[in-house]
Amino acid sequence: MNRNHAYGRLWVMIMVGALSVQVARADVGPSRAGFGRPVFPYCQIVDRYPDPLHGANLTGALSGSVDDAERIGLIETSVWTEFGYFRTRRGDLAVSSEAHIWLSTRSGGLDLPDTWLHAWLRLRWDIRSYNGFTLRLEIDPGFYAAAETLSDGFNLPFAAYGIQSFGDRFSGFFGLKVRPGERRLIEPATGLRLSPTDALVFDIGYPDMRMLLRITSTVTMLAGTQWNRLYEFAIDDTRERLRYRETRLYGAVRVAMDRVWHWEIRGGVLAGREIGFKRGGDRQVEGVPFLTIGLGGTF
Repeated sequence: MNRNHAYGRLWVMIMVGALSVQVARADVGPSRAGFGRPVFPYCQIVDRYPDPLHGANLTGALSGSVDDAERIGLIETSVWTEFGYFRTRRGDLAVSSEAHIWLSTRSGGLDLPDTWLHAWLRLRWDIRSYNGFTLRLEIDPGFYAAAETLSDGFNLPFAAYGIQSFGDRFSGFFGLKVRPGERRLIEPATGLRLSPTDALVFDIGYPDMRMLLRITSTVTMLAGTQWNRLYEFAIDDTRERLRYRETRLYGAVRVAMDRVWHWEIRGGVLAGREIGFKRGGDRQVEGVPFLTIGLGGTF
């Protein structure tokens, strides 16, 4: 058995066993307040939800040259939802799903698949303590492949994070994400969240850094950077795996339609781009502007 698959199966067994114990004790209520639940210290990272739990978006970018030669063009769309949430006496359980789909409009002479995607189910378990510490465990079983080879692209990434609250306004975290079979097998993540007022949030860390500022009850401004995002996809030829890397710098505005839904328009630059294959090497891709239009909501 492949060692990475063995690690993945062990992780599933641990998570399923732990989740089954917690669900048996869960207090399931009509809201996230729960009933009969101990009061844990407030944590900016665990208890605050600055991003929508449900939504979809579409991203377009100008085509960029590959090694100063032919050009590559991509359209990206994403959709996500959280459809299960439980509060227990020891923490929170959440079940969500997400899909990212890339469409090749120009292949840059690389014979790229027409469609590549990441589509996964996420199980998240936050184990909380009274000193403000939270152990967050995540597992993302799903398909990470070109559309025509989807059945060969099943993978089982998993992650563990330690989160510490230092009061109502300040929290920090450190963790590792494991992607079996990929070049970047282990990816670290670390950061701080500071909210000096309810209207202002700073996320300072890696791989995500950003600022959110609520201007009015309906308008929120954002600015940030998503560093060194690396995606891998199983493909059906001798090159075995497609890899795409980028860093995304952006500014955005959210406009609320009502108490649940909002529109978001995001623009910026795709930089530090590379595309390549497991057997074939990587190539530099020109940085280009991008524009994202999205709809999101939390309920």
